[in-house]
Amino acid sequence: MVMCRLGESSGIQTSGGYGVFIDRDPEAFEYVLNYLRDGIVKFTRSLAKGNTNVSPDIFLLEKIMAHADFFGLVNLKEECEKIADTYGITL
Repeated sequence: MVMCRLGESSGIQTSGGYGVFIDRDPEAFEYVLNYLRDGIVKFTRSLAKGNTNVSPDIFLLEKIMAHADFFGLVNLKEECEKIADTYGITL
């Protein structure tokens, strides 16, 4: 899905060579890259499911969901929704 977006004018540009410039929020994009590398969702402690001592960073969670939606990463978006449900957060 991600590579399908390369030709569209939606924040991703090729740099003329082999590099690709992706104009997305770097803090949230870290989670997208980790998901693409490993095929699983890895959240920091502040977003960890089941960790009731630390509430999730709602704004970061929203950004990750927006990135997941933008790149068509359904599983990543669903995982974010599960975390939001765990904490009773409406996104």
